Amino acid sequence: MWNRNHFNILTFKQAGNIFYGNCKFDEFNKNNDTVKFLKIATFMEVSRLYVYMFKCLNDKEGFTLIEMLIAMSILVIMVGAVITLFIILYREQAMDIVRIERINIASRAIKKISPEIRKMNRGENGSYPIKLGKEHILIFYADVDNDGETERVIYYLSGTDLARILTEPTGDPVGYEAIPDPLPNPSDHPETIVARDVRNGTKPVFKYYDKDHNTGDDTSGFLEGGETEEGVNVTMIRVVEINLDINPENNYLTNPFNIKTKIHPRNLKNFK
Repeated sequence: MWNRNHFNILTFKQAGNIFYGNCKFDEFNKNNDTVKFLKIATFMEVSRLYVYMFKCLNDKEGFTLIEMLIAMSILVIMVGAVITLFIILYREQAMDIVRIERINIASRAIKKISPEIRKMNRGENGSYPIKLGKEHILIFYADVDNDGETERVIYYLSGTDLARILTEPTGDPVGYEAIPDPLPNPSDHPETIVARDVRNGTKPVFKYYDKDHNTGDDTSGFLEGGETEEGVNVTMIRVVEINLDINPENNYLTNPFNIKTKIHPRNLKNFK
């Protein structure tokens, strides 16, 4: 049987030669001394030999406490860096989702409002195309559903909801139902909501310009009086500007997405 003294002068290569050499006799020189080993008779004895080898290595080699602390510190730093990277990527993805949501809300609202304003026309009862123009309310007439009859359209901001009320002409002589006063809360009529999370604050949703309006940032043609009871002088309106700040409540973005467009109603130029 092998003992620890035999193992101390045995190398991995020599042990392998014994095992893979079909357990034949082997000999080698150490310090010019020839050592002879007995024949290994069974596999279990070879297994014991390898156990002695690994035990010896474990006895002689290992990590010191300082080395372990350094290794653990490096591991903690690497894990922390990976976690931080995942958090950053997650936040970036969440911010992109919020941005896309804002863009979609604003785009749908503009695509719905713009064509209707562009088709402003005299009401079925002979009313002027625009009934009321204020900073957060616009009432006008247009054939929005292309049925040959001019409907009355009301766009208004209530809280953070931009809503729309459509009224068909009725009766003989033809006319329109009275405008609700106050205007209904959109949360009670969700089907009327055109855009949610509109957070304009004091910034007007609608601005109006007369025929002298110039392109660019020149606002010399801006019509004042949007918050008076009567609103602006609707007979002077030739351009309507829509300005929306969309900002759904979230934990990732604080600045709203702003969309602005100016619309030239086709038929207003024919009215004096």
